[in-house]
Amino acid sequence: MKVVVQQFGRTLFLQRAGQWTNEFDNAMQFPTAVAAIAFCIQCQIRNVRLLGKNEEGADVYFYPFGGDPAVKSELKALRKGLQKNRQLKEEQRMLQARIDIMLAETKQIKKEIPFRRASE
Repeated sequence: MKVVVQQFGRTLFLQRAGQWTNEFDNAMQFPTAVAAIAFCIQCQIRNVRLLGKNEEGADVYFYPFGGDPAVKSELKALRKGLQKNRQLKEEQRMLQARIDIMLAETKQIKKEIPFRRASE
């Protein structure tokens, strides 16, 4: 599988070190993703993704330096879930505190009622 380097948010492909092209056919091709990553590290290129074709001819994207949109959306959903979880835990703590207060009040009221024996 041949691999090319593409900039984020643009349709520019790496042609040579420091040069970019709009045409996929003119892009510099690497034999493996590891070779492409090594070249990017050597040229200090970070804001890119790797593009290859699978057996069916569909595009396959790889984000070696982060920035995968699917990961970003999952992180956003995870953060929202954690925030909701914290809110629910706080509500649970407040409700438990109210229940504890009510139980203490009930216990106090029961203490104030005199004990009557069944024979009286």
